[in-house]
Amino acid sequence: DALPIYETVCADGSKPTSWENAGINDVRGLKLFLKQAQQCVMNNDKEKLAAAIRYPLKNIKNEQELIAAYDNVFTKEVKLSFATINFNQVFRNQQGVMTTGGKVWINQFGKEFKIFAVNN
Repeated sequence: DALPIYETVCADGSKPTSWENAGINDVRGLKLFLKQAQQCVMNNDKEKLAAAIRYPLKNIKNEQELIAAYDNVFTKEVKLSFATINFNQVFRNQQGVMTTGGKVWINQFGKEFKIFAVNN
């Protein structure tokens, strides 16, 4: 398995909160979601990314609106935050899991993983 499940120290030397405290009970599923989202971002797969979001996202109400606003939401900086995910050291806290620099936040809602915030 190329995606490690447990890490004990973040890149900045801090100790991450537990996966449970971050709201994640399927760590392998989360890392698979992150990997798939990373590939969608790199390929500009707007439809798949739109389906991976929990709405509303800022002032975007649904998948069609996200696809229309894609370039304004998934900026160069947001895309870079996906490109630089370190799967050995995924940052998490009680709000969920974030990509590099806090650009994108993800959490588990029931059995699904969803992007719930994008800070562009």
